[in-house]
Amino acid sequence: MRTVRLGGLLVQVTADRPDHCQIHDFVTRISQSHRIPHTRAGQRFHVATDRAAHLTVDPPSRAITLALPEMVAMSADQALIAVLQAMARGVSAVHGADSGLALLHGCALTLDLGADHSGGDAGTVAVLDGGLGQGKTSLTMGLAAACGRLLVDEFAFVRLASDEVRVLATPYWPWHLRDDMRPHLAPEVRAEGALLFADDLRPCFSIAECRDAALRLILVPDQGLAPGRTVPVAVASVRDLLRPAVTDHARKLADPGLDHVSIFDTPAQVHVPDQDVSSAGSAEARRVLDALARVPAFRVGIGAPGDLPASVAAARHAIAEVVA
Repeated sequence: MRTVRLGGLLVQVTADRPDHCQIHDFVTRISQSHRIPHTRAGQRFHVATDRAAHLTVDPPSRAITLALPEMVAMSADQALIAVLQAMARGVSAVHGADSGLALLHGCALTLDLGADHSGGDAGTVAVLDGGLGQGKTSLTMGLAAACGRLLVDEFAFVRLASDEVRVLATPYWPWHLRDDMRPHLAPEVRAEGALLFADDLRPCFSIAECRDAALRLILVPDQGLAPGRTVPVAVASVRDLLRPAVTDHARKLADPGLDHVSIFDTPAQVHVPDQDVSSAGSAEARRVLDALARVPAFRVGIGAPGDLPASVAAARHAIAEVVA
């Protein structure tokens, strides 16, 4: 039994077979929380085995159960990605529309602007899905190497407040870096497998502290824009641009076929209450989009792997415009 921290949220994790597909080691690496009493955990996530894969989320009991198929051959990476998806999306579904919590499809880094920065906490930059192509993880890691610390990949939880959006700290969750980007971003990393953890990445990156931070800037990778270019997003356009970031994870719960990697064959294997946020026009999605629209946003041109330095340099100019 381990307790995994999602910012201020605590998730108690158990498994029928702790050795199954390296799940025990995986949970140990992402928890980094052996001193947290299990009694403080507000959610329960259980990994079981069954004849077929299925996921059940029960909000009243705050319980999430993922069953991995016993007789189906799958790689360790595939099983661990399934655990990560189920835990993050399950926690989001447990909390529902009225909690002020939202799960975004994107990455984040905390800014490290040096001791002379007069504004105190420099805050967080989120690199979010705008439906304009891939590049979120690469741009985030490139920026972290230049001016920040890695905070979260793929599953960016935010908490909405009246005057700001705060990104929940999950620095010990793994990063999924494409093979073609490793020589450009993490040449000293020797770990094998698709998922890279904080300890794997430390030769090349600084890791953020386990502390939530205010969202100061949103960047959206745009493969239709030349590398080295940034374009500010008008406030009136932010809501349309960020709909994929707000609805993606809930839509993939409703239809697992939308996932690039999934252990589920049909929606019938996922038992989750209807999530209002899965619809772009829903009240919950509008509330999240309204909050994000108050944060400055830029589109950033993304090209081939070798173009990443130009994209990072352009993004740093955008950061300098917003974070004095």
